[in-house]
This record gives sequence, C-alpha cells and structure tokens, in this order.
Amino acid sequence: MIQQAIEEKKSSYRKYIQHKTVEHYIEYKRHRAIVRKMTRRQRRDDWDKFVKTLERDITGTQRRGFKIFKQLQLHERDKLKIYPVPKTKCKECYGKLWSEQGSKGEEGTEEERRSEGTDDNGDTITIEELNEVLKHEKLRIR
Repeated sequence: MIQQAIEEKKSSYRKYIQHKTVEHYIEYKRHRAIVRKMTRRQRRDDWDKFVKTLERDITGTQRRGFKIFKQLQLHERDKLKIYPVPKTKCKECYGKLWSEQGSKGEEGTEEERRSEGTDDNGDTITIEELNEVLKHEKLRIR
C-alpha cells in the first residue's frame, strides 16, 4: 500500500517536472503529504509493536530487553546515559518530605535500615530505567 502511494508520488513529481503548472504541483504536494502520513503511521505502529514485544519479554526472561539495551549503549554510547540518583540524595529528599508530614523523618523505616547494609547490584536494570531509555529513543527517532 505504501509502495503504491510512493509510486503515485513519483509519477506526480515527474508530471510536475515535465509540465510546471500549479495543478501538477498541488497534486504532487497532496501525494507527498499522503506518503508522509502513511510512513509516519507505519513507523509509529512498528515502534509500538516493538515496545509491546519488549514489555512482554521484560516480564519473562528479560534476555531480549538486556540485549537491546546493550546494543543501544554500544551504538549510542555518547548519547544514551542513565543517571542514577545517589542514595544520599534520595534520603535527603524523602527525609524532608517525611519530616514535613510528621512521620519518622530521616530515621527511615526498619526495612530501609536493613537494605542500607546490602548495596544493590549495579548490573540490574529496572523497568523504569528501560522505559525512560525507550521513550528517549522514540523521541530521538522522530
């Protein structure tokens, strides 16, 4: 369907080049707009389909998600970055929020104190981080 629209666009362009009239130019612009809309729609649908397969895979073995993320890092090393928030900054921010609301403040909950002793593994990728990267890539592609 898109190929047919592209062929129509090419033929209307050839007509416009051969006979430079306003009618041929308007016809060419109309065909060009149709092709542009169709390709944008196709790209958007393909991207959504890709993200859905990624989301489905993330809940499973996560192999594909990690492979794609690794490839993105290799190709876009200077552009694709995830800036982790240090624990101290989180504690400060949430400490202020908790103290404002009259809760325990910077003491934290018992679960937080237990987790302070064990540091998270830096190799794990959260779903939020992956979604942020995919959103960034989708915007970059457009």
